[in-house]
Amino acid sequence: MSVHDRPSVAAALHQLARLAAVPRPVRAAQLLGCAGGLDRALNDPVAGSRTTEHWITALRDGLGAAFVDARARGAAMTLHEAVDYALEQGSGAAVPSRT
Repeated sequence: MSVHDRPSVAAALHQLARLAAVPRPVRAAQLLGCAGGLDRALNDPVAGSRTTEHWITALRDGLGAAFVDARARGAAMTLHEAVDYALEQGSGAAVPSRT
């Protein structure tokens, strides 16, 4: 993975966090931490606007202190750890059943 991939990875982690917010809120907070860590490393000016989204406020309010802890765990991950975490089975994204 090159340095040029990092903005796309950060945006993808942010979207995965949004998908995980309802079924797996702690995972969503951790993915937000991963994305935020990358955004800070890249000095991404768009990153600040992402943190004001309503779903993040609801997630923060719903989790309380667990949000802070999970987000810190995500922010401490390396790029490769964050990608591995995002790709783990059971990512929290809803998968339609095939019945």
